[in-house]
Amino acid sequence: MTLSLQIKDYHRLVDQLACVVRPGGLIDLCEYDFQTYDIEGNVIEVENSDSPPSWAKWLFHLRTAFGHQGGDIYAARDLLYWLERNSAFVDIVYKEFFLPVVPVPRTADTTDLDVTIEEGQMENCLVG
Repeated sequence: MTLSLQIKDYHRLVDQLACVVRPGGLIDLCEYDFQTYDIEGNVIEVENSDSPPSWAKWLFHLRTAFGHQGGDIYAARDLLYWLERNSAFVDIVYKEFFLPVVPVPRTADTTDLDVTIEEGQMENCLVG
């Protein structure tokens, strides 16, 4: 589970991390945005769809529930901004990863790593 669902003032957590990490230290933050994306990287909308995929619908309801409990459901989107605005953080590296939860079409660009990640994701979804 990501921290964003448990932390109400995530931006303050980032500021607190700046106070406790020694100069030259390293923090590694990873958050999930609880959205489902299509093969082109577009968000699959749930509210405006007659029949959204089950995974997208489940994540929508999960995101809504945690939002009502005060979790920061936008932390994944805002994390880079919070780090950049704090002068204590330097050499920030930001990367986005899209992990498949269903088999994706194989192309000439598909790597062994892509297949391994996809298989692991499928196993996680099925075994839980």
